[in-house]
Amino acid sequence: MKKRSFILTKIIFTIFFLIIFISDGICFIKGDFNDDGKIDILEAINALQITAGIKKSSYKFSTSRVQNGVNADGTNLFYVWIEIHNADDTPSDDVISDFKIYDPNNNLLNIKEGSLEYSSATNYWGEYIDGISVTGYSAIMESEILNEGIYTFHAIDNTGANLESSTWNFNGKYSDLPVVDADTITSKINQDGSLNISWALPQGVENLSESEWKTGIRIDVYSSNEKTIHEYYGQAPLTSGTTQIQKEMFDKLKSLGDELRCMIRIQDNNSSNRSYSLFKTIWSK
Repeated sequence: MKKRSFILTKIIFTIFFLIIFISDGICFIKGDFNDDGKIDILEAINALQITAGIKKSSYKFSTSRVQNGVNADGTNLFYVWIEIHNADDTPSDDVISDFKIYDPNNNLLNIKEGSLEYSSATNYWGEYIDGISVTGYSAIMESEILNEGIYTFHAIDNTGANLESSTWNFNGKYSDLPVVDADTITSKINQDGSLNISWALPQGVENLSESEWKTGIRIDVYSSNEKTIHEYYGQAPLTSGTTQIQKEMFDKLKSLGDELRCMIRIQDNNSSNRSYSLFKTIWSK
């Protein structure tokens, strides 16, 4: 009788334990504690998914990040960007049915309703990028404050299977991030066929460390005033105020459309913080 009572007690305890640590279809189990005394949530979640027999997705996170974004009009928003890959590491189609983010204190963060969008295949070009195809999801966070630390991403695919969780180390919000004025962006075609792009350095850029910050250059290709699936990404030293697109790449971009529009970004090295200028046309047929 005592043995039967002991077994029944164990069953009740196990059920109680699972109920407490199952939330929205994602299971939690007490994992190892980090040096700072916090539970290693990522390890714990993935461990219990296996233990509980939860279906594991063949898709996986390729990129996952939260970002403080400062726009040209002065608005300040926190953005989310994730890229999902197939098992063979190629970009996936629109396969995510549910998506959640947890902050460094394991609090669930809300995404603005209707802001989660899937971006179909886009061809990325650059000095070291030869037209690779990228797909992903973008969203805007409801939070007005995001603390520095590790953010955890969870997703469920359209078969109901859980992707292995992913993390992102957010550097924390940088206040008063400088924004390049698009009116100062100019371009010049050189005799060798290359393209120079220049811009005025915004006030405040002198307060940023050259070793921790850089300038990002984005060029979108348009055809008949409609954006195509082709985008160019480059980088320049923080205080250079100029970059050059080599002839071969410039010719390639021109062949893909009839107008090139450029945006200049100021960003830290892991893209936790970015400011965005408006786009300006730098070449057209």
